[in-house]
Amino acid sequence: MPVQVTVQKGSCLANYHQQGDSFIFGESLSSGICMSAWTTISPYIMPLTTGMKLPWETEPGTAVIRCPDCKEISMELRRIE
Repeated sequence: MPVQVTVQKGSCLANYHQQGDSFIFGESLSSGICMSAWTTISPYIMPLTTGMKLPWETEPGTAVIRCPDCKEISMELRRIE
């Protein structure tokens, strides 16, 4: 199952990502995502693709992650059924 990553709010300090940017991760990696964002979300991609529910999230198949490089960027990861 692929996972869609969407920038929910904010923009990065380097102006790399903006609110509304979206990336799909499935059998291959998406291009265009910065290394800091990838390093932050990569541990969550496999659990979401395999159907795991993260215990701290209220909605199954989702995760909200904040990028450590930026104060305001938050990204929603959502499993695509």
